Amino acid sequence: MKFGIIKYSSSNTGNVKRLFRKVFKDEILEINNINDKSDILILPGVGNFEFVMNELIAKKFDKAFLYKNFKRIFGICLGMHLLQKCSSECESGFKEGFSFGKKEVIPISSNQDEKRVHTGWNYVKFINKKFFILDGYYFFSHSFGILWTGESDEIAYYEINNKKFVAVFKKDNFTGVQFHPELSGEKGRELISFLVKIK
Repeated sequence: MKFGIIKYSSSNTGNVKRLFRKVFKDEILEINNINDKSDILILPGVGNFEFVMNELIAKKFDKAFLYKNFKRIFGICLGMHLLQKCSSECESGFKEGFSFGKKEVIPISSNQDEKRVHTGWNYVKFINKKFFILDGYYFFSHSFGILWTGESDEIAYYEINNKKFVAVFKKDNFTGVQFHPELSGEKGRELISFLVKIK
């Protein structure tokens, strides 16, 4: 299995590369131009949605490029957001994402009394019994997320501010996780190994 990772200016590629290398014993290629290919592309977390989307499009890393050059895509935190329809993490309204999913990314808080930044361990609950082994605590660090609606591409959730948010998104060959498996210890390694092998 050949892994590739897109390195954008704000991403934590080092930790993510170490995680995948430890789990799968393979080198992780850096995707730097439109001719680079791999079996699985990793979109790492950390960064601002609008800034990173602009950076990727400037490199011609658009939706057509992703479809053509990669069989599967795995997004972490911001990486999961980039796979979606749009995000409000920008200066003017909503900015369009890659639209492999149809979700809107919004702030996790809706008023001043709620927690605005979600950093730390939280429990993730999977709703399909074939994934129950992955239930457990994972490490989060974010202020934007996707509200849980129970649609078929939402396979796990977590709760904050008394609301459910999507923890794991999976549609066709596109998978995203809101938390950081690279910071989640053994549980994160177990999850990566399981989700990457699931078709």
